[in-house]
Order: sequence, then structure tokens, then C-alpha cells
Amino acid sequence: MSSIEQSIALPIRRMVHPAQLAVGSAIAISGLAILLHGAVALA
Repeated sequence: MSSIEQSIALPIRRMVHPAQLAVGSAIAISGLAILLHGAVALA
């Protein structure tokens, strides 16, 4: 069972990890855009 579970879990981890990085970077970029927009609005 363990070898089957590993063969299923490894591709899922490889798929989920880039997705988490993409979501994290998108949140960071949108946060920077909001901060820049606020700074421009104040200036």
C-alpha cells in the first residue's frame, strides 16, 4: 500500500507546490499594486 500511496502523493505534491507559489506571488503582486495605488492617490 505504501508504494501505491507514494506514487499517488508525489505527483499531487509536484502539482500543488507550483500552484501555491503562483497563488502566493499573485497575492504579493496584488498587494504591492494596492499599496502603489494608495501612495499615488495620496500624492
